[in-house]
Amino acid sequence: MRADTTRMRTNAQGQLKPFVMTNLKNLSGLADVISFIETRGMLKKSAPAVG
Repeated sequence: MRADTTRMRTNAQGQLKPFVMTNLKNLSGLADVISFIETRGMLKKSAPAVG
């Protein structure tokens, strides 16, 4: 699966788009997905604005 994913996610310039291999039966890779959603989806709480 990793080889297929790498082949399909490489663009014409040879750059690999990011991906994470997961196995939700044993929670492998789940922390990476959660971290991505929190940071890229701006769901992580930040410090309150002052002023």
